Order: sequence, then structure tokens, then C-alpha cells
Amino acid sequence: MSTRSNIAILLRPEDRNKNFETPWGQTVNANGKKFLYVYCHNDGYPEGVGADLHNMFDDGDYDEALEYILMGDRSTTDLSYWGWRREKCEPYAADTEEEMYHEDYLYIIEEVNGSLKVRQYGDDDDEVDNDTVIGYVHAWWDDNSEDYDLSNPDEVRQDMLDDCCEFIEDVLDIFSCDDYLTIIEETLSDLIEAAK
Repeated sequence: MSTRSNIAILLRPEDRNKNFETPWGQTVNANGKKFLYVYCHNDGYPEGVGADLHNMFDDGDYDEALEYILMGDRSTTDLSYWGWRREKCEPYAADTEEEMYHEDYLYIIEEVNGSLKVRQYGDDDDEVDNDTVIGYVHAWWDDNSEDYDLSNPDEVRQDMLDDCCEFIEDVLDIFSCDDYLTIIEETLSDLIEAAK
């Protein structure tokens, strides 16, 4: 069964009545609305689509994020229906987050103080469970472990822990991952041991 999500970009005010072109040549205009968004069929949970979007767009480029949305609906974060089977699914426009929140999850790419950030809408639960943290450690590991010299894991363990915690703090929008430090350390240690 698929875990569905919508992925939105908060448009800059000057882009809300601007014409954009999809890869298949169709003109898209938000007609004054604040958001353009697309549907993503698979892996919509925070450890899937959520982690992918954070890796792709946190502190990234607004124009690249907009181009991503203009690719239309998606099977996964890295495969649009247009890229997969040339299906033309133009982005939708909306004025409110509530209008877009009709799938399991909604992720919004937006500029905050001049920097691009991804946030999950509707996640009002301040308590994060250990399985979610473990999922994010695995997502971070999959994307970053090859950047470290695992022939000397003891030398890079603290750097990996610091970098992984920074990623998790950004993804979960928490001030500090100290409450989850033990589970993060244990999970990273298990991953390092398995990679030896």
C-alpha cells in the first residue's frame, strides 16, 4: 500500500501571477495563489519523502525547487510521472495549507529568512518517537556514510554523530537532539559495525 503525500512550494509574492512552463511546454500560473503543489504516490512518510526533501532542498535553491514542482505529480521523490511515462500532470495551485492537506502527509518548501527550508504540515505532535529518529538516522546514513573514511570508524564516529544530529535537528525542527542522543549513537554504531 502506498503512503501518499503532497509536496508544495510557497511561491515568492512576485511569482504568484507569473507564467511558468512545464517540461512538456504547458503554461502554469498560480493565478495569485500562494502555493504550487504536486502529488507524490509512494513513501510519503517523514523518513521517506520528508527526509528526501530535506536532503534535496534545505538551504537549497528556490529556482531548483520550483523547477522540481513544475515536473508535476510524482511516483517517488526522484521520479516524476513525466520523467517515467511522459504523463502530463501539471502542478495545482492553492491559497492555504488546508487546501493541500488531503493526502497522508504534506511537505512545504519555503524560504525562511533568505534560506530554503522544508517543513511537514500538520505535525503538531511535539513528542517524537524513537522509531522516527531511527528512521532518520538510516536516511542520513544512506545519503552520507560514503563521505567518511570507515576504515577508521573510531576517528570519524564523533563527526558522524555531530553531522547526523544536525540533520535530525533540522528535519524534526527541534532545538537539540540530546533527548535522542543515546538512540542515535546506538543506531549509528550498529550501522558502522555492519559496514565493516
